[in-house]
Amino acid sequence: MRSSRVLEKECHRNIEVMWLLKELAPDHNTISNFRRDNEKAIRKVFQYTVSIAKMFDLIGGKLIAGDSTKLRAQNSKKNNYNPKKIERHLAYIDNKLNEYNEALENADVDK
Repeated sequence: MRSSRVLEKECHRNIEVMWLLKELAPDHNTISNFRRDNEKAIRKVFQYTVSIAKMFDLIGGKLIAGDSTKLRAQNSKKNNYNPKKIERHLAYIDNKLNEYNEALENADVDK
């Protein structure tokens, strides 16, 4: 969901979103302003979530599990990570987050 208007509609339609927001239904302007005003905090929440997953060995690279599905890990050079590669990947993720935020901003401006 990329636009604030779509998120607003989901607040009225999607049961999971209604549960998550405790049946609050913010206006698309409120959603857009919140995202714009809290961009750094949202980024920190994302980074903190990843660090917690690493701390609890949820993303250790040996086993990935979700919804009771187990997948074997890969051990190729392409899928191994060293500190330099991790830093490059984090920079890439930050860049993608910036692009995504710009796309969201443009979607709000267009509508």
